[in-house]
Amino acid sequence: MRSPRLARRIVLAVLIATLAVTAPGSVRAARTPTAAAAPARTATLAGTVDATNATAVTFDLVTGVGHALRVFRIHVPVPSAARGAAAHPALPARGSIVRVVCTYTPAGWVAASVEVLQPAPARMP
Repeated sequence: MRSPRLARRIVLAVLIATLAVTAPGSVRAARTPTAAAAPARTATLAGTVDATNATAVTFDLVTGVGHALRVFRIHVPVPSAARGAAAHPALPARGSIVRVVCTYTPAGWVAASVEVLQPAPARMP
């Protein structure tokens, strides 16, 4: 028969081993600083307007060099003070070459400014 003193030592050893295994993770998690709000990802893109959507107030911008082409769908925000017909900002025409300063949000790319570098040709197919 085992002594009660030996039983307590075994239980205490098991408890210490259990705490030693689980504690470092929780202590590490407690010491980790809370995730600060990530800074907004901004970009300056230059490219050709491929398509516009006046209803959604977006346009597709094709950028890239050579075979590495990318298409970005960019939302143009409507000013809160604008109402009625003036509520829709002027979207660049298809075929225009533009430079866009935009910010990435969970909903997609949002334009801060759109600069038309070269207007669209007179006739686009």
